[in-house]
Amino acid sequence: MAFDFNEAREIVEAAKKRGLIRAEGEAAPLPAPKQTGVEKTVFPEWLQASIRDPSQPAGFMPDDNRPERR
Repeated sequence: MAFDFNEAREIVEAAKKRGLIRAEGEAAPLPAPKQTGVEKTVFPEWLQASIRDPSQPAGFMPDDNRPERR
């Protein structure tokens, strides 16, 4: 079975860049910032507001849609 040293070198270098392989005493690389803000989405304004404040909307009563029991 043939062994491709160039491919192995690429795999090792990619692992080093991700911080999976590092020298003894070397600090781990800083993680990339993740996009968590609602502002960077294409959701409508009413949905963005609902995501920012997930509390129950004013005037919403879950029992209003249920028939009365007799």
